Amino acid sequence: MRKIYKSKIYFLIILAVLVMMNRAYANAIPIYKLNNFIGPHGIGSPTVTIDFDQVPYQVGKILSSGVTMFGHNLNGDVVSIGQLNYDIPGCIDNLSNTQPCQMMVDNTFSTTSGFNYLGLNDPSNFNQFIGGQDIFQIRFSEQSGVNAFGMFLISSDRLSAGDVILDVIGNSFLDSFDYGGIIENILDDGGYVYFLGVLGASEAITSISLRFSDSASGAFFYNVDDILVETSLPESSSLLLSFVGLLSLLAVSRFQSKA
Repeated sequence: MRKIYKSKIYFLIILAVLVMMNRAYANAIPIYKLNNFIGPHGIGSPTVTIDFDQVPYQVGKILSSGVTMFGHNLNGDVVSIGQLNYDIPGCIDNLSNTQPCQMMVDNTFSTTSGFNYLGLNDPSNFNQFIGGQDIFQIRFSEQSGVNAFGMFLISSDRLSAGDVILDVIGNSFLDSFDYGGIIENILDDGGYVYFLGVLGASEAITSISLRFSDSASGAFFYNVDDILVETSLPESSSLLLSFVGLLSLLAVSRFQSKA
């Protein structure tokens, strides 16, 4: 009986240490990998991809602010990744002359995969976003969020370092990262490709927002393609919890068997 009592004490001590370590991980400052990390660019592979070339996207399809974003998982199934929100100030739909522009799938210019990409229903500006003016945000599932996010920005002009800002938001943090300067690729029509990506270390990402610094207020055009998310990477605290929990159970089992 005394050995069994001691085993319970050991288990409670290990459990207390585990809780303290797990809280330390949960409260740690998120760490991000600021280079290419998914698909052909490094770490892992995206679990959901939106390339705007497959159902439910087709050329001319309007994506209103607040619409649910759909992509394809590794099995080819259509799945939701969250909600698309955006603000296009100063741009008026040519058809109505009263409503702000909306995002639209287009295929006028070269892009990073297939033929389609995400632009605007604004023929006066080549159906593209205007740098320094247009911003958009994706809100992921609030229950789980995503562990990693990436996308390609195709610009008509070169971007200087710090021109593009990606705000990354979790339940307990907001961090901003600067991009520009490093060109991923140059397309056949002269478009400059930039990759924006982050990998969450200690907490899931619940939303991202793309905007431009004041220095990027020039009227260059850009579009977006290949939005990629990784949802299968376990968080560090979860791994620690599982590992130490397993060790605790093994220790208790060993003590009980000796008793």
